[in-house]
Amino acid sequence: MRISVPLPVVIICAVFAAIIPTAVGLISWISPENAPLYVDGSHDVMLSWGARSLGLAAAGWIALLVVRDARGYAAALGAAAVREVLDLIDLLFRSLETSTGLYVMLPISSTSLVTGFALSVLAIRRHQAAHDEAPTPGAAPATA
Repeated sequence: MRISVPLPVVIICAVFAAIIPTAVGLISWISPENAPLYVDGSHDVMLSWGARSLGLAAAGWIALLVVRDARGYAAALGAAAVREVLDLIDLLFRSLETSTGLYVMLPISSTSLVTGFALSVLAIRRHQAAHDEAPTPGAAPATA
């Protein structure tokens, strides 16, 4: 049985777990020197970073286009949220000069992904609670 999620979860998954990671991953692969946080001579690191982004983007696209269920959204959003929160922590303690755009984008994406993940888990728990309360078909009625 499919467990539906609110529309904002689908939008968060599409934007922050599929579209943006796909763009960042492709940029990092096609032109590593244009990737966010590029440091001179770090082409290999950018290729790995791009692969990581594309792998997580694949999970987002699979959740959106194939699974279309709260469990798929929770998996994709949870993985992307961990990545973004850890990137945010890294950025906060980084001593290198970085783009101010990252100081805006990472908190927004981290908060959105964690919120989408939480709403997906909430949908799963509500579904499980409703399923636990529903009578089993063919079971004898309870007597008092």
